[in-house]
Amino acid sequence: MIEDSLALTVFGWLTFRRDRWWLFVATAALALTVLVHVLTIVTDISWDAAVSARVGLGLVTYVALLAGVGERWLAGERPAGDAAIWRRRRPAS
Repeated sequence: MIEDSLALTVFGWLTFRRDRWWLFVATAALALTVLVHVLTIVTDISWDAAVSARVGLGLVTYVALLAGVGERWLAGERPAGDAAIWRRRRPAS
């Protein structure tokens, strides 16, 4: 539950900072996953139903992430990490 809550916080922050549609889908799926955790504690929901809901919502989250990558690829945009520097900078000597 802590891991899903942290992921919800991170994706919620990204949703308000970026203008991508797939972040809304991933955030909604994570919010529903946290709700399933809360309902498992508060109500008498069966363990099988809770696990099934978390697996299904996890798949929705992963499909949203893959759709975001596919959208970027189809739009012809450069990868997000393409401009990043992947090696340590050394001072000129």
